[in-house]
Amino acid sequence: MSNLVKLVKRMASSTAVLILLILLVLDVAIVYGKPLRYLNATNLTGINQNPIVAKLKEFLDSSRNPDVIVVGSSLALVPAVRLDDKFHGVPTRYDHWYGRNHVLEYDKADYLAHLLGEKAGRTIDVANLGVVASLMSDHYLVIDKALSAGKRPKLIICMVAPRDFMDNLRHEIDKTPVYSILADFRSIRDLLANNPKPERIFEFVVSNGWSFYRIKSDVKTIVTTWACHGLDRQASLFLANKFAGQKANPNDVYMAGPITGVLDKVKPVYEAGPNTLVDLERYKNVYLPVNKKMIAEQVPYLERMLKRAGEEHVAVVLVDSPLTKENLALLPAVEVADYKQRLKDMSARYGALLVESPDEYSLADFEDSCHMNAQGGGKFYDVLVKAIVSDPALAQNLTSGRLLGQR
Repeated sequence: MSNLVKLVKRMASSTAVLILLILLVLDVAIVYGKPLRYLNATNLTGINQNPIVAKLKEFLDSSRNPDVIVVGSSLALVPAVRLDDKFHGVPTRYDHWYGRNHVLEYDKADYLAHLLGEKAGRTIDVANLGVVASLMSDHYLVIDKALSAGKRPKLIICMVAPRDFMDNLRHEIDKTPVYSILADFRSIRDLLANNPKPERIFEFVVSNGWSFYRIKSDVKTIVTTWACHGLDRQASLFLANKFAGQKANPNDVYMAGPITGVLDKVKPVYEAGPNTLVDLERYKNVYLPVNKKMIAEQVPYLERMLKRAGEEHVAVVLVDSPLTKENLALLPAVEVADYKQRLKDMSARYGALLVESPDEYSLADFEDSCHMNAQGGGKFYDVLVKAIVSDPALAQNLTSGRLLGQR
């Protein structure tokens, strides 16, 4: 028997080696299978594998360094998906499965990249980091972490709307999904720049090299919740007193209710149906009463984002996202005017290009009161690209591949 065979047999009989192999297989399964995202409820999906924000950390950990980064809410995602599906000859879908498992996770804008590439005379890479229901503070955090991770786009496109500054349904800055996944995120470059303690470096190395270590708290939360549900027990004495006599329903532990999981069989819906402005009732609660305190908290994050980009010589295009007149009519006219003036003042102060929404949009350009369909998105991208290439400095950035101010 050769020495190699003996070595293999000895290693195979070693408990330590078997444990390492099991951990390796588990880690590979976590990295490539993303098991937590297969759960049927977002409220039981760990934040690192939550379809709403999982793409952010994946992008920051990657070597991808796009020419353009797009930030915003679902207003940046939906038209990108509709137009990219059309651009690639793929039938788009309007069912909940597609929205949850494709639209939310989408990180591209291929049609926009194509339009910009035609004007620039070279291939353009656009990273779409829009996150559903995100706030202005979230947009800033995404850009700050991207720049700290060494990303150097030639252009940042920040799509905003009044809701980004005054959402009554999501007003706590430190409770958003984006904040939850990025607030403590550190790239190695960002970490070392802050003179970390040895234990912090150790934790960073282990969590980046061992996926289970990174999501262990998520798994613990899920197992605890399921155990409580199965045993009909609350997770703590506080909850036991608060919900005395009630069953420990997993959907009561977190905010969201059950939604369609990626493995559920759902009949595809390929027809959009008429636009009945079904989201207007929800937007009444989003806008009213106008939250002045939240506006005062969120506006400085727009300024911080513009400053942060300026520090790295990265140009910014600030977009006043198109909305239906029915949506804007829910807000007092003075609030709409103040919002638009705020964008003008900020963009002028920091040298950003402001792209405002023309009045040529109709209800047929939207899927509801705020999300553009392929028709509306096509109009919007035409206006956006025309504005970018009409600005000599921005056009030169994209054409040359250099950052703003570089020679």
